[in-house]
Amino acid sequence: MPRTPRTFTVSDSIVVAASPEAVYGQVSRPALTGRWSPENLGATVHGTGGADRETYVGMVFDGHNKRGPARWSTRCTVTAADAGERFAFRVHAIGLRTPRLRGPIA
Repeated sequence: MPRTPRTFTVSDSIVVAASPEAVYGQVSRPALTGRWSPENLGATVHGTGGADRETYVGMVFDGHNKRGPARWSTRCTVTAADAGERFAFRVHAIGLRTPRLRGPIA
């Protein structure tokens, strides 16, 4: 009998004393994620405009991560960029310095 792939969803929520627009302005800038994430060190945004470009669906970036002595990079693509409402991305490759191993990472 063929196995059906499993889909995992991870989510969490907190109450923040800031406007949705202000929060979106922080979480939707991958290059700045290292400022508030305990695991992420920031990101390199692909394409023209780099880190200062407004986030858009289809934007690709490489996230730089660490946990203890372990370090790795992930290739991500933005899947939702609704200012003040929703920011989401798909992680689809992983590697030590360059994300080369493709697959449904997160």
